[in-house]
Amino acid sequence: MRILLLITSVLLSANASAAERVVRETIPVNADVRFSIDLHRAELEVTTGSVDAIELTAYIQHDDQEVLDEVEVHIEQSRSDVAVEVYYDDPDNQVDFDFIGLIDYEYPQIRFVIVVPDDASLDVEAHRSQLEIAAPAGRIDIDTSRTTGRITGVRNNLDLVTTRGDIDIEVQSLHDMDIEAQRSDIRLDIFGATDYTLVGDTQRGEVRVTGQDIATEERDRGMRVNHVSGSGSNFVSFDVERGNIMLNFRN
Repeated sequence: MRILLLITSVLLSANASAAERVVRETIPVNADVRFSIDLHRAELEVTTGSVDAIELTAYIQHDDQEVLDEVEVHIEQSRSDVAVEVYYDDPDNQVDFDFIGLIDYEYPQIRFVIVVPDDASLDVEAHRSQLEIAAPAGRIDIDTSRTTGRITGVRNNLDLVTTRGDIDIEVQSLHDMDIEAQRSDIRLDIFGATDYTLVGDTQRGEVRVTGQDIATEERDRGMRVNHVSGSGSNFVSFDVERGNIMLNFRN
C-alpha cells in the first residue's frame, strides 16, 4: 500500500540573511526500489550505498519565514517505489509567469542530499535546477529544462530529455541510451564500449566523437552518425536540435 506523507520540519537555525529548515527522512525500501523526484529551482545530490533505506535530507532557506513555512515536501512511498515532490504555497498576490521567466515570487533555496540503495533505479524531473548524481545500478531517466549537472557511474539504460541544458555524463558500462536535446550542450565520457550501434542527428548543431574511429556525415544545417561496433547489441541514439553533443570513448 502506498502512503502519502506530508513531511513537516523544524526550524534549526537562522542568521542575518536567511532562516533554514531541515527535513530528514529515512524510508525503508527494497534493494531495487524506483526513486523519483520532481525539482523546481533546486539542487540535487544523489549518492549510493549498501543500504536498506533511502536517506533523504532537504535543506530549505529563505529570508522570509512565512515563505519558508509554506514549503511542503511530499513523499509518496512503498517499498518498491518512492516519489518526492516539493509544493510551494505562493502568496495570494503572486503573479506567476515563470514559464516565460517573469515572476515576482522569490523561491526558497532548496538542496536535497539523498542516498539510495546501490541497485535502485532513478527518475528525475528538474526545472532550473542543478544536479550532481552518482548513478545507481538500475535504469536512469532524466527530464530537464534549463538545468545543469553531472551524472557519473551510469551502468544501465539511460534516457535523457533536456531543453536548454548543460549536462555531463560518465558511462561506466554502456547499455541502451537515448538522448533528446534542444538548445543544449551534452558531453559523454563512455568507458569500455565495444558492442554498440550509434545512430544520431543534429539540426543546427554539432556532434564530435573522440577516442574511436567513427565517421560523421555533414548534412544541411546539421550532422549525422550511423556506426556499428562489434555485435552492435547496445543501441545508442541521439537527436539534438540547436545544440551540441560530444562523445568521448575511453578504453
